[in-house]
Amino acid sequence: MSSVPGKQRFQEGPGKSSALVANRLSGFHPPAAKQSPEKWKPPTVKQLVITRPSYASLREQRRLYYLQRNTSLSPTEHRKMTTPIAECNVPECNEDPTKFQELGYCVFRNRLSAEEVARYSQDLNEKLAHDQFEGEPHYYFQLWRTLCCHPQVLDAVRAILGPELILFHSSVFVKQPLDEKRVEWHQDNPYWTAVRGTDVVTAWVALDDVDEENSCMKVITGSHQGHNAMEMKKLKDMTGAMLSSKVEISPNTESEAVPIVMKAGDVSIHDSFILHGSGPNMSNRRRAGYTIRYGNALTTEIHTEQHTGGKNLALPVYYVCGSGQGLQETYQDIRPVS
Repeated sequence: MSSVPGKQRFQEGPGKSSALVANRLSGFHPPAAKQSPEKWKPPTVKQLVITRPSYASLREQRRLYYLQRNTSLSPTEHRKMTTPIAECNVPECNEDPTKFQELGYCVFRNRLSAEEVARYSQDLNEKLAHDQFEGEPHYYFQLWRTLCCHPQVLDAVRAILGPELILFHSSVFVKQPLDEKRVEWHQDNPYWTAVRGTDVVTAWVALDDVDEENSCMKVITGSHQGHNAMEMKKLKDMTGAMLSSKVEISPNTESEAVPIVMKAGDVSIHDSFILHGSGPNMSNRRRAGYTIRYGNALTTEIHTEQHTGGKNLALPVYYVCGSGQGLQETYQDIRPVS
């Protein structure tokens, strides 16, 4: 079986180029040998065991993995793919709400204090240890419903959707260390069959530090524009899959994905139509986040008779912010008392 990006072992491969790969990962770069374009071949990857890999080395490993799979790369494309990570233009996360309409996401820093993060992490650990954690935590647990109404979280959502807000779904995503679970490229909106409207977002509250090493979420910027549902195809290999379908994208598009790197307590918000996903967590650190789904109460319609959670549980729609203009009879008013 072939290895996957981020794994700490690679398949044995013949050829002198494997030594070049080993040198690159160790930081040594010998002078490049001359070779004619006609005889150029993509390098193969020799088996390597890397202890406690750095953020940069994991990025390099993933790049080499895809390089090995693609036998049609030209020498120019090969040089681009094997450029040392320090020389690459790694995109920074957007932190400007005014760019949300263009990019489809925005990161808000330091929304929860260290003490608040510790409180929710402790509760999460206790519930996971006793197998008590249910889907839709905001429905089952007052503590998590309080997080959905946290002033700093709502302030971030208001910056994107405006002052009238409803809450309709939430879930916790946990990837333990060396966890093979992955989330394929997808859009959120097609999974919410009771929701009508495009002013809908997901707030991703980081309970751990998240980066590429422990499999942070990645987004394809601008893919939400037009708010069109993309074709999803059933997965053939369900090993580690958290979803049963995926949206297929080209390698070039995937290479442009932006990693949403955050510290615990940060919040990212993304459009319900933007393409996003995450790979396995091959680090020795946990990766946990709480996803909260909000809509503009004035422009989003929820068919309450179809609005269900796991086991066909009828879920309420919560009115969490506003002057009362967007409050409907079928909504539960849980606005924080000011």
